[in-house]
Amino acid sequence: MCRCPQHRGYETFSNWPDCIATVKCQAGEYVQNKCTGASVLNEFWHVQFGTLVRDLGVAQSNRTATVLREETCGWGLQLSGRCTVHHEPCQDLYDYTMFSLSGGKGIARYYNDLNLVSPI
Repeated sequence: MCRCPQHRGYETFSNWPDCIATVKCQAGEYVQNKCTGASVLNEFWHVQFGTLVRDLGVAQSNRTATVLREETCGWGLQLSGRCTVHHEPCQDLYDYTMFSLSGGKGIARYYNDLNLVSPI
């Protein structure tokens, strides 16, 4: 609930949980690292598609006034991927090309920054 003076008296609600689905396609192979002997996945590329459907609502919490209640359906689509451009096997160094596209209505809660992405 927002504590801002201009939003005082309103609260958000949701009648059903957020529904999320993703599909990921990838190509790679398990190889034994020649330097350490460990078996690791050497991913060549991957593409991921995601969808989101959610319930969004706001209601006036002041019961003495005329009660305002609005509800809508939020939705979102996302497409992302990564391709390995260069790999130095003995040093475990990788160069990647990554992309991400997303859009929809009511998806701000799910936005994240590529700053937080860990390629491994």
